[in-house]
Amino acid sequence: MQRTTPAALLASEPFDESKSRERILDRKFAVNWKTAAAGAVGIALIVGSLLWLRRDETDFSQIPMANQLPPESVAAPRLVGVGVNAERTEINPREVLNLSLKAQYVDGTQNEIKEGVEWASSDPGVATVDADGRVTAHQAGRTRISGQYNGLVSPEWTLVVKAPEPVAQPPVAAKLVALAVSADKRELRIKEKTSLRVKAKYSDGSEKGLSNGIAWQSSDMTIPSISPRGELEAFRAGTVQVVARTGGINSAPLNVVVKERTLQPPVQNADAPSNISPSKPAGENMKIASYLNRAKDYRVQGNYGAALAELEKARATEPSNQEIRKEIEQTKRACSAEKRLGRPGLEC
Repeated sequence: MQRTTPAALLASEPFDESKSRERILDRKFAVNWKTAAAGAVGIALIVGSLLWLRRDETDFSQIPMANQLPPESVAAPRLVGVGVNAERTEINPREVLNLSLKAQYVDGTQNEIKEGVEWASSDPGVATVDADGRVTAHQAGRTRISGQYNGLVSPEWTLVVKAPEPVAQPPVAAKLVALAVSADKRELRIKEKTSLRVKAKYSDGSEKGLSNGIAWQSSDMTIPSISPRGELEAFRAGTVQVVARTGGINSAPLNVVVKERTLQPPVQNADAPSNISPSKPAGENMKIASYLNRAKDYRVQGNYGAALAELEKARATEPSNQEIRKEIEQTKRACSAEKRLGRPGLEC
């Protein structure tokens, strides 16, 4: 097959000037378009290079990221535990103590919660707690307090309410409970004197002598007189009961016997005959006198048993002696009188 070349075509075809001009214009347009495209690509490469060289100066913080959220949308840390917070663990009755609830978060932070807490006391009789965490103590004891917040319950916190301090009482003065009267001599002669003494006994068991503020009473004021200081003087013979009174308390009566004064025997002449029976030895008379004197001393002391024992010795020496018999009767009467008045341990 014969191939036709462009030159042959041109040679074979008749020459058309208008068509030739159109072809020339088409070739120029194609060349210009390619040149413009190449220039645009070059400009883009130059701009890209400049931007790459200045990448470190760009503030990317101002460029919003697709996964960046506003601050208010960040979730708060999760609450993991609560506990009771207080300044003290011991208070007094009627004292008030404020509590708060300490919150612990998953990120380790803590804070105090004072509102929205549900408080509870295991023993309201000891202490109660209100909605604001205010504890009021009522009586001595222990109670366990817990707080609840957002479904979390704190461990129980123990509060001790102390017992009130005892009020110091002033010392109580001992009370007078009894009086006892004693005398130097309980058997006197007319015009003879003796001193009375008073011993006071108190509720605390103590005892002491009293000398002032005593009121004296006698069953027969014609027999003795008694001064405010307790000095007794015998006026006439007889037996009298003496009582001391003070502070509304009366003593047990004290028996005092007053006898007639003994007359002194007349002084006898040495040549006068003696009244002592010649049949009685002088030694026996001295022995009887000794028994009588000791018996009288014992009776004055209130020791009637010893006095009667001495008188029995004297009567055994001289059974018919009337003075001895009289002393025995007086001693027994005095002993019986004191026994009736309540003196214990008397043997008559």
